[in-house]
Amino acid sequence: MSLLRLMTFNIRHGERPDGVIDLEAVAGTIDEAGADVVGLQEVDRYLPRSGCRDQAAEIAGALGWHHAFQAAMTGEGLYGAHRSGYGIAVVSRHPILFRYGERLASSRGREARAFLHVELPWGTSGSFHLVCTHLGLDQAERLVHVERILAYGQQLPPSKAVVGDWNALPESEEVRAMTARWVDAATEAPGSPEPTFSYRSEPPGRPNVRIDYVFIDPGLQADEVHVGSARVSDHLPVIATLRRREVEREI
Repeated sequence: MSLLRLMTFNIRHGERPDGVIDLEAVAGTIDEAGADVVGLQEVDRYLPRSGCRDQAAEIAGALGWHHAFQAAMTGEGLYGAHRSGYGIAVVSRHPILFRYGERLASSRGREARAFLHVELPWGTSGSFHLVCTHLGLDQAERLVHVERILAYGQQLPPSKAVVGDWNALPESEEVRAMTARWVDAATEAPGSPEPTFSYRSEPPGRPNVRIDYVFIDPGLQADEVHVGSARVSDHLPVIATLRRREVEREI
């Protein structure tokens, strides 16, 4: 049975806790985890604050992988032939067969959001569909965005997953909306779900809340889920080892 190791990682535009932009550390974290495909959040593309670099392309290049990027916001400057932006990305060991990105309707004055869908080969004849997103800080807006992502995900064939930074706790309405139709991989796999982010913790910087998720369709099984220990961002990566169930169940 073919396994797939899936990661979600909010990289904070490659900025380590000490303020240094270190894309090599991000790529190293992915490599050490043995991931096959990664959904990335807070990714810069040609923005001055991070050295005007195409971060998704550089991370994928360091790994010898493929990538896709979706801007949630675009910058004012033009660097080379490419418009600058900030958003989400997928880097993949396997070729990207299809990609679709969509900006989500945002409230006035709030940071724009988006989702990115890619299709990858999995196994000898199958495909894997991944949706990556980064939800905002307003709960009402998150609920609207979750409904759009649920509607989009419903039309995708198995096998599929939705990953990202939800900015919401497991008991929140927006996470419960997801788990009404999808499976929270961290709660299905053996062991207890681990925190991924530090929020007013003591001591400062100690992860104490879980806001980063891997949601899988019921036709998939999570053999193992763990949170990485590398502190190369203000979030910790979540890594899930997935397999297809013998009899897939559609949602």
